[in-house]
Amino acid sequence: ATAGGRLKKNGNPLVEDKKWQLMELYGKAVNGSPETHYLIFNSKTGQAEANANCNTLQFDYKIKNELLVSFTPTLSTRMACPDNTEQELLQVLSEADNLTSDGEHLTLNKARMAPLAR
Repeated sequence: ATAGGRLKKNGNPLVEDKKWQLMELYGKAVNGSPETHYLIFNSKTGQAEANANCNTLQFDYKIKNELLVSFTPTLSTRMACPDNTEQELLQVLSEADNLTSDGEHLTLNKARMAPLAR
């Protein structure tokens, strides 16, 4: 370990400890509500929880320099889902490597491509 200031800032207070409603996946509108389609980053546990109107999905996450993000799946319930929204959400969370947020809107992105999720 090195002494002195931290070189990399972890976390992002604009993003963490809020319930984000899932509005769009791969450019397609998601028809849902904050209770059924959401993503939460818990800064105290380092875990994210997501739902696409089916299973509760849990991930370890890391946010570096306020915008680099990575998700690692942990526990999830495994009910059969009524549509493929959950599969698309899982795909987004496996592909996303950065995020942007103004505190009111959150976008998950991969490199400089079009947003994966809003």
